[in-house]
Amino acid sequence: MIFDLRIYTLHNNKFAAWLKLYEEHGHPAQVRHCGDPVFYATTEVGTQNQVVHVWKYESQADREKKRAALMADPAFQAY
Repeated sequence: MIFDLRIYTLHNNKFAAWLKLYEEHGHPAQVRHCGDPVFYATTEVGTQNQVVHVWKYESQADREKKRAALMADPAFQAY
């Protein structure tokens, strides 16, 4: 099993807008192709305006297959 750690830094005061957009458009497509994330987190101390999430895959080949399907999904492309 492998874990894909992703850290995104947002512009100041843009978290709420990003979260709404992601909840409505990005997350459904991502879960459809990649399954449920291991976790989501935001920063409270240290570097601010960051979103951290981790996804698990059975192997690197599984990750590549699922991510390719996600990137080909028109709904995710529109997001």
